[in-house]
Amino acid sequence: MTDTPTTLYVVRHGESVSNQKNIIAGQVDVPLTDKGREQARQTKLALKDVHFDVVYGSDLQRAIETREIIFGAPIPADHQKTTLRERDYGSLTGKPGAHLQAMHKVLLGLPDAEIRSYKYVPDMESDDEVRARFIGTLEALAQENSGKTILVAAHGATIRTMLMRLQNLTYAAFPTGSFKNAGYVKLTYDHGHLVVEEVAN
Repeated sequence: MTDTPTTLYVVRHGESVSNQKNIIAGQVDVPLTDKGREQARQTKLALKDVHFDVVYGSDLQRAIETREIIFGAPIPADHQKTTLRERDYGSLTGKPGAHLQAMHKVLLGLPDAEIRSYKYVPDMESDDEVRARFIGTLEALAQENSGKTILVAAHGATIRTMLMRLQNLTYAAFPTGSFKNAGYVKLTYDHGHLVVEEVAN
């Protein structure tokens, strides 16, 4: 538990090649597009008055590029965390985005409690699994960096599931795909709790 509140800015990467082609990337390593790099530069401008003491993020290239654009310097390899990666979509990885749209139609007929553990294919991560590893990692980073301001570059599904948990949002109110490229969430961590302070989406 921290003695001094810690601030975290959790940013989704800019548009990737897979986003552009509407392909499910999951944990496949793909770069940003030129549009994605420009989106990251716009987020850097939005956060120009924030001093980041330390930077972490997913070890996937689209997240690495995004945070290096925003931070303005290379990020140490040991600050690249596999636990901050995008959802593992299992056998859906590499398939057209239409497969996710089909999954969403199935989810609309289920209560939220079932959706959290639902897997459209057996080898994908559920929302509960994504949320547990992502929030757990953020809490650990906050504890290790008490009182500091942290930049974290991550992915759409991880940020969305986190927000749903921290803000008690329903799936109807915050469906898949709702969190946009290069959007960010400002969090504070104090007395063992993450609190959402701002959502710039």
